[in-house]
Amino acid sequence: MDVIAIIAQKGGTGKTTLTLALAVAAQRTGKVTAVIDLDPQNLILLPCRPAIYDLETVATTLELVRFAGDTPVVAILNGVPPRGSKKDQAEDVLRELGLPVCPTAFGWRTAFSDAGALGLTAQEYDPGSKSSLETEEVYRFVSKLINSSTNKGAKNNGTEGRRLAKRHAG
Repeated sequence: MDVIAIIAQKGGTGKTTLTLALAVAAQRTGKVTAVIDLDPQNLILLPCRPAIYDLETVATTLELVRFAGDTPVVAILNGVPPRGSKKDQAEDVLRELGLPVCPTAFGWRTAFSDAGALGLTAQEYDPGSKSSLETEEVYRFVSKLINSSTNKGAKNNGTEGRRLAKRHAG
């Protein structure tokens, strides 16, 4: 069983959007999924919007993550504007904190909020949309990290997972 923790101290960062989107993406590939609060984690995903107030809380969240031991952590940008340099600036800040960043971000897409209003994910609401494609790409990235770290054996203390997260992340 693969277990992923999605955490952020600040509300509104996209934890629920990311959690449900990835659960549906996994389900669409034939996996059985459940969204629960349970330890231990194979991987911690830290959703963050590319805004100063969100980025300022990441350092504190990373302190909390340290209590999870050597579990690999990867940031995923959420709500990225379609134009401008906010994505690049946010990635720079996250990398300065020593945090690997997922190469695919969730853009600012109405499909995420419209779907949520109907109790759906973006993939269910609009399977051909950019939000659906972004979800699939993030899911593939996360799956690759989990498969890489869990296939290294039971003695893996997380160091290999962190190395792989940094290698695969942007």
